[in-house]
Amino acid sequence: IALPVADPYIQAVWELSDAAAVQALEFRPRVWGDEPVAIATEFYRESSTSLRQMVYYDKGRLDILNPGGDPNDLWYVSSAALAREMISGRIQFGETEFVVRGKATIPVVGDLNQPNALTYEALAPLAALGTSEPTTLEQALLQQGFGNDLLISEPISSIGAPITDLITARGTIEVGAVPESTILIGEYDALTRRNIAAPFAAWAEQQPYPAIYLLGHALTEPYWVDTVIGGEPARVLFQAFERRVMTYNPANEAAWQVESGNVGRHYRLWRNLAQPTAEALVPLAAAVPFGEEIVAAATTNLIDPHLLAALAMAASAGDPLATLPNGGRGVMGLRPEAAIALGVAVSRADVSDEAMAMTLAPIDGGVDEAVVEDGDAAPEPQRMRVTNYRATVDDVMLDPSLNVAWAAREVRLWNPESLSFETIAADYYSGGSPDWSDPDLLTFVERVVAIRAELVQHYPVAILPAPGTVPGELLGTGHSAYYDPSYDRAWWERTLLLYQSWGVISETWDNDPNGFYCVRPGYVPGHRLQLVANGVTITCTVGDMVADPHLGSWLAHWVIEMNYPAFEALGLDQNNMVEVYHLGSEPPPDVPEVPVAPEEPTAEPEPTAEPEQTAEPEPTAEPTPTPEPTPAPETPTPVPTTPEPTSTPTAEPSATPAATATPASTATPEPTETSTATIEETPGATPTTGE
Repeated sequence: IALPVADPYIQAVWELSDAAAVQALEFRPRVWGDEPVAIATEFYRESSTSLRQMVYYDKGRLDILNPGGDPNDLWYVSSAALAREMISGRIQFGETEFVVRGKATIPVVGDLNQPNALTYEALAPLAALGTSEPTTLEQALLQQGFGNDLLISEPISSIGAPITDLITARGTIEVGAVPESTILIGEYDALTRRNIAAPFAAWAEQQPYPAIYLLGHALTEPYWVDTVIGGEPARVLFQAFERRVMTYNPANEAAWQVESGNVGRHYRLWRNLAQPTAEALVPLAAAVPFGEEIVAAATTNLIDPHLLAALAMAASAGDPLATLPNGGRGVMGLRPEAAIALGVAVSRADVSDEAMAMTLAPIDGGVDEAVVEDGDAAPEPQRMRVTNYRATVDDVMLDPSLNVAWAAREVRLWNPESLSFETIAADYYSGGSPDWSDPDLLTFVERVVAIRAELVQHYPVAILPAPGTVPGELLGTGHSAYYDPSYDRAWWERTLLLYQSWGVISETWDNDPNGFYCVRPGYVPGHRLQLVANGVTITCTVGDMVADPHLGSWLAHWVIEMNYPAFEALGLDQNNMVEVYHLGSEPPPDVPEVPVAPEEPTAEPEPTAEPEQTAEPEPTAEPTPTPEPTPAPETPTPVPTTPEPTSTPTAEPSATPAATATPASTATPEPTETSTATIEETPGATPTTGE
């Protein structure tokens, strides 16, 4: 996936050490890596913009902490203290501002999938993470981002002495366990009172940066450790510094004996960071604060990524310590009571297995593939425990990754409830009971809608499937959904007339001669498609459209939806797999926005990701439009509380719909994919799967 172009000042720092080697394909260890792994933006309290720009590499991260600073200053681009954060379990978002995540339970050296590995967590008791002495040394430590809550031991300077101590996976030291070692202590860090191995000091001296810039201060003594590299056992020397971990492997060729560990990759695993799998979403993920977490959570929960990003910007502008007037906290302005209702524990003792899994493992599809040392092939991607933390609701309020993940689940509850982004934002802010007379709610909703529109303009994403251009072109093969049988032929014909009155219809449209109607994003009402399934071929007329807030979920589930006569004619009630073809009677035009409905729009929402739930709203007498209203109303219509959905899908289509909720929306959670479920639809309605 192509990344946006890195900031030129960051690019210059990378080029100074690695560009020539990459261009010449030199086989030697890199200082940062062959290329950026990700470009991201996060909050930083002292920044002139309150944001820091970051570029991740395999072996570290380069930051611009203050875009308003002096570009000629060496520290305008700084090397992030990633190793220190993983060992201490604290993420730094300001000079003295930290968020606790829990120490990283990731192997420090060697393969990620090795058993009984030494982890960053195990190094914490041995690391110089602070001092209790009220001296200038303490102030210096604080300025470097250390805390003052942990004591440091005082190893004696041992320059010239051989390094013979071995560290176990538990973090205990076996003194003199490697008596044959000929590797010596080369330097002493007086600030943290740690000795530095001679190979690592020599390596730093050979680089085009000061050692303090590249390594930071030494956090641990150098130790030998028994590990696994490329599936083979190995004994290597390593040492943890603030900004990276250095290794010395005597079994390697001379040029490869000293390497910088994959701290950048480890850190991203610890923070649950990953680039979007859809390349079109990469610029959005790079630009908005905590964009990688936001895009991953949005796509995982089948909600609009621009909407989730807009909610975050309106709630906090990226500040993990922000608080909303409604009590919402963190990057997403998540209400604590909403997090608790979703299953977040109040105390550590009450952390559920599900909550523990969310804390310790990446969200589905949301982690970079693991890599091992020495450039060997990575093991199969796996869900691994990445931190020792048992997160409670207070932690979820502060930790950006967890705050975003749980907030996305909250948005997923309200996404099917409305056809407009305004109402989704209001439901999220209020827990489903918006008070439209509340000026804070109105301000929040207006900001969300405005920010989302701006994000879509600057970071467009083509989420609609492209319409066909050649007659007979296969558009897709997959599962279908159907409208409840109570949406009869007369309803579809009335709906086409309504779309005609809005001017959102094919110029050559006509009612379908066979009464077969269908819906596919990218096509406007009046167009025709060909459907093939179970040895049967029919044509159908596009008769409705899908509302913008529901496109993500729709596209994740189906290739076509149709009225029940078409569904039945194709035998999809027995075997739900269909091919969709472009007929090519005329080139499909660009899909316009559907106009605002005249008064009292009735919404039929997108299915959620929760299984085995259906609801059956009554079809309206006159069809109404479904997309996001534009422009946003100054005073949104109040939304009534939605009825509790039934929890078991019906085995056969129901001919008796439930009551309609007007004005606004009725809930339609997602049906299962293993049984036949039904819902009834208004224009832009959410389909029912028949698989």
